[in-house]
Amino acid sequence: MVRIGLKDSSNKYVLKLALPIVGTNILSRGPSVVDTAFVGHIGAAQLAGVGLAQLFIFAAQSFTHALAIAGTVMIAHRTGENNFSVRQHEGSGNFTISLIIGVLLSFIFYHLTSVAGDLMGATGDVHKYLMEYSNIFWYFFAFKLLNYFLASMFQGSGDSKTPLKVIGSINILNVILDYGLIFGKFGLPEMGVAGAAIATGIAETTGALVLYLIAVKRRLIQAGISLPHIEPSLKFAELGIPVLGERLLNIGMQLLFARMVIAISVTAYAAHQMGVNIEMISLLSGFAFMQTATALVGQTLGAKNPEAAVILTKRASRMSLVVMTILGLLLIAFPEFWVKAFTIDEEVIAFGKRFLVYGVLCMPLMAVALTYSGGLRGAGETKYVMYVSLLGGWIVRLSIAYILGFTLGLGLDGIWVMMPIDWAVRALFYYKRFYSRNWETQLIPSNLI
Repeated sequence: MVRIGLKDSSNKYVLKLALPIVGTNILSRGPSVVDTAFVGHIGAAQLAGVGLAQLFIFAAQSFTHALAIAGTVMIAHRTGENNFSVRQHEGSGNFTISLIIGVLLSFIFYHLTSVAGDLMGATGDVHKYLMEYSNIFWYFFAFKLLNYFLASMFQGSGDSKTPLKVIGSINILNVILDYGLIFGKFGLPEMGVAGAAIATGIAETTGALVLYLIAVKRRLIQAGISLPHIEPSLKFAELGIPVLGERLLNIGMQLLFARMVIAISVTAYAAHQMGVNIEMISLLSGFAFMQTATALVGQTLGAKNPEAAVILTKRASRMSLVVMTILGLLLIAFPEFWVKAFTIDEEVIAFGKRFLVYGVLCMPLMAVALTYSGGLRGAGETKYVMYVSLLGGWIVRLSIAYILGFTLGLGLDGIWVMMPIDWAVRALFYYKRFYSRNWETQLIPSNLI
């Protein structure tokens, strides 16, 4: 059995897993950021349409996130136990479940996007470009889901470098195809928004296929389609369903939050979405330390060493706080530089600079909240994380944002100021729950198969 002891609980040990995940997360977001940056130079309507499409794709990724977290926790526990045969069988069944869900989601969202766009207030050219991008990309979505799921399997096993290499390579492919198909370069047709969707779809598909072949070779999964076993599948669902609930709560909150912004103006929403993409560099670093905490807590509990889990999570939280704060300061120090990289529309630029102020205030709070929520997930406390998301996002953020923004007439500032307050509430609850240490005895049974 692999014992993760206190000698392994150093900053170096955490960084060894976390830094490649930081790179992978940033590069995973790369295709959509590049799409936004290139399309933003065509026009505001194209930017808003693609931004709204990415919001719906993000909503579909609620399932991706749930599958990945559940898979990470299970594979991390098996790695800590040194139980590699069971790890391969469980991983294969979870992969099959993920593939089926990916295909179903592609079909469902393909037929719902137009109605969802109407409900979000998209009209005219914004709705046109929303559908132009979405109708193409949904054909590729299952591969995007598998890309994320397979990367999480490697990370849960302690190998965060392989996903980094693969995702890095497909980003190069995406930039080349994006530039060529959007603007008609390299002898490719000029397709605008449609070209962005095709380029990103091809890149995501390539990454999924490469990661699959490597996972089979490393014996993380079996080749072909494996029928899931009942008991591991039930545990997979037990871990994943609360994560899905949490994600859906967050997505629903973000959709309603975005609807408030759209009610102010479409241009304000374009700036809102652009600001989210700009801040993703910092946010994805926070996600990396969250995923690191999930993997390390899972491994240490699998190795029956909860003390190491506490130390490793504490170190990960401190590192995340430093990294996200520094990146936030870089954003707020040069706001015009960042927003002009995404758009040439002066009104969008003005709104975007205002958004960055509130976004940067969130970052140290998010660093704490994300890391400790990751540690709780690794211990199987996925329901608690979901409950806190309901509290912070719906009860605190949405209700007070509506009162401030519309009832009291504070507009965008009244809406955006609730973002850091929401994250402060989450950080407090996750921190207190983690150090209660009620999760220490939660283990995944070794005889599920």
